Amino acid sequence: MEKEKTTISPEKEKSIKGRFSGVRKSRWIRFSIACIIYIAFAIWLDNYYILPGLLVLLDIYITRFIPWTFWKKSKNKATRKTMEWVDAILYALVAVYLINTFKIIRSRLLLSKRPYWSVIICLSVS
Repeated sequence: MEKEKTTISPEKEKSIKGRFSGVRKSRWIRFSIACIIYIAFAIWLDNYYILPGLLVLLDIYITRFIPWTFWKKSKNKATRKTMEWVDAILYALVAVYLINTFKIIRSRLLLSKRPYWSVIICLSVS
């Protein structure tokens, strides 16, 4: 995995304008692609309440204000191990959320076709 360091002076790093100006073009392209996919996913799910997650994408790709992997640099072994577990559990919870979302969508699709299936069942029973 590539580590992309931006060379921003310390006084610019504190301002929003400084954070945006020091970002490479490739990161803006990746951010745009991720936003398009994320928005399309939200529209497809018809769950617009997940759109504030775009702010998380903005931070991950552009501003890097929140140190998401602070625990990987920790010298304390117990902290690293604990945070690895927390990271794994959070990843699993997100995966479960997505799986359950797809189950709900599947059930909605089946319910929308219910009259068709009920006609077939009634004809096969009689």
